[in-house]
Amino acid sequence: MKRTLIELAMLIGLPVMAYFGFVQGVDGALYLVKFSVWAIFLPVGLVGLTTEMQQHLAKTPENGPLRKFASGAVDLSVLVAMIWTGHVATATAFCFYMLCAAAAREGAKKYRSEAEQSNRAAAEPSGAGA
Repeated sequence: MKRTLIELAMLIGLPVMAYFGFVQGVDGALYLVKFSVWAIFLPVGLVGLTTEMQQHLAKTPENGPLRKFASGAVDLSVLVAMIWTGHVATATAFCFYMLCAAAAREGAKKYRSEAEQSNRAAAEPSGAGA
């Protein structure tokens, strides 16, 4: 429940801060979003490219289609707000984070399918039919 509330706060908070910062021109919100992109999202995206992190992500359950759609919509709306208001460097960093996150998800999917195949192979009896 706690994790769900944190994810919901991030899904709602990021576009709200981006709107107030980039569109309305509130300096505090603008600095908070820029700090989040450069100091949190970009390093986390780069760490997500490592095999250790992808293997760790493979141990967690995959997000459902609604969560994937909501996350993609939030990311694209924030990216569009950054580009629209002329913050190209921050938009490029956020776009790079989005690419890294997509690569990490694909890597985790690969490790998750490998783990499922090894679990199936271990569950089958070795002497069946002999």
